[in-house]
Amino acid sequence: MRRPILFIFFLLLITVGYAQQQVTITGKVIDNTGLGLPGVSILEKVTVSGTVTDIDGNYSLQASSNSTLVFSFMGFVSQEIFIGGQTTIN
Repeated sequence: MRRPILFIFFLLLITVGYAQQQVTITGKVIDNTGLGLPGVSILEKVTVSGTVTDIDGNYSLQASSNSTLVFSFMGFVSQEIFIGGQTTIN
């Protein structure tokens, strides 16, 4: 009797782990004049996953579809954006 319950519990844990689907997020970070900002740090909140924008302000990052990205750049206020299934965040 105990083994079927443990097996079901194990299957539930595996299902929860796969529920957090990884997606590729791309976009461009610009300033208030429309110029791309190079060197902006983009981190997936509560993880060590992140990237930095290129010379034109473009970036690409693998992240969980239900996580939050934190954008930070010296001299600017950091901004947090919930991914919510989006694949492009500018």
